[in-house]
Amino acid sequence: MTTPTFHNEREFTRAVIHLAETYQWEPFRIRDSAYQTGGVPAGFPDLIFRYRDDQGNFTLVAAELKTDNDETSQPSPAQLRFLEELATHMPTYIFRYRDWDYIEDMLRNGPPQTIGEIIRPSLPINRDSALLPPQPLDKDAVVQRIAEKFANPDFSRGNLAELRRMNPDDPAALIFWRLMANYNLPDTAASVPQWALIMHGIALMTPTANANIPVGRALFLVGSYSEARLNRLLVSRGPMFRDLLRRLFRILASAKQPLDWGEMANLILDDNDNARLKIASEYYRAAR
Repeated sequence: MTTPTFHNEREFTRAVIHLAETYQWEPFRIRDSAYQTGGVPAGFPDLIFRYRDDQGNFTLVAAELKTDNDETSQPSPAQLRFLEELATHMPTYIFRYRDWDYIEDMLRNGPPQTIGEIIRPSLPINRDSALLPPQPLDKDAVVQRIAEKFANPDFSRGNLAELRRMNPDDPAALIFWRLMANYNLPDTAASVPQWALIMHGIALMTPTANANIPVGRALFLVGSYSEARLNRLLVSRGPMFRDLLRRLFRILASAKQPLDWGEMANLILDDNDNARLKIASEYYRAAR
């Protein structure tokens, strides 16, 4: 099938709705007026498709529609949160103009039974272009969303257990790689074990993973984390540092002591002296 030419997202939406109706789907669209009246929460996806077969069984599909411009047309944080939540219950997509053949095939033959991840049928057009600057990564926002996702009762307990058992230095858990893709996290040799350690720690500490408590203060509040342990952590580097952090996460989890995971993530990702000095400062400030 030849991909039609779309001048804007509205034309694309109308074409997808017409195609869905051709294959006997019932497309449900939230119009702008519904958002303005406060009847629908911000971020709700553009379309929900419903199909009923001859036996009366229903299939539901959610989709957010975007243009082919991968740099300027991206789901908002609110839209991504909605899509991630819906993806635990039904096939959930981000469709672009260039996905037209895929959309037609999905509506004709039914969606794959993919639950737990947002389906993006096509890669960005200019993914490897050196002319495109890398998009900035809001680490704090990503960590906050990961913590909220793990604490959500709808998040698979099996996936949570897999992340807790995972070796961050050699992560083999499929859910980890799925989350890396969903959040578009860098997959370099240096960053993979760092993000694996972050997700491993949040999983261990769920549901008490995130709070606005400085890391140093949280370590003091545990009670059993002595100055000697703190010193050993702050002077360590490399594999020893990561191993001590894994032990620390288990201590915090056992004590049900939350902390600021944004600060902890910065320590793991950047690992600079300023981050370590801040932890020491907050520890002794709490002690005083």
